[in-house]
Amino acid sequence: MAEIKLEERSFEGQKVIYLNATVPNEDLFIPFNMLSYLIKLPLHLFDKEMDPAVATGATYIKILHEHGGETDVEVCMPVDVEVPEGNGVFFKDAETVTGKFVTAYHQGPRDNLAELFGLANEWINDSGIKQGEGPVILSLPNNKHMVPESQLLTEIIFPVAE
Repeated sequence: MAEIKLEERSFEGQKVIYLNATVPNEDLFIPFNMLSYLIKLPLHLFDKEMDPAVATGATYIKILHEHGGETDVEVCMPVDVEVPEGNGVFFKDAETVTGKFVTAYHQGPRDNLAELFGLANEWINDSGIKQGEGPVILSLPNNKHMVPESQLLTEIIFPVAE
């Protein structure tokens, strides 16, 4: 089940820990294949002897640049406090982003996010909207180990040119 909308959004600034990675395109929309990147962030909190409960909000992936079968991404996890950097994990202070975005919402299994990405791109092209500068964001607000698969939420957020 997918819903695609053009909407004004404001992403309130949050502190995040993040890592940069280059991933094969075929792995990008398969959360299980991205697990090796996603798991590094909470493990970093454990390494720094910080309570993992300091992390609040949705883990998300910024899709930065596609090149030759691979995509550069920034994998981000919100945190409530400043976290020491190390082992390829960095800290970024709060940034607030406001503007128009096309958001593809999906509730249910995450086994075919590439199809959702394709539907959203098709919707954008058919509506005559021009995609804006900046990264596409793949947001994973909940964890498949904490909610039934039928209730998993996913958002793919595309910036829109003004």
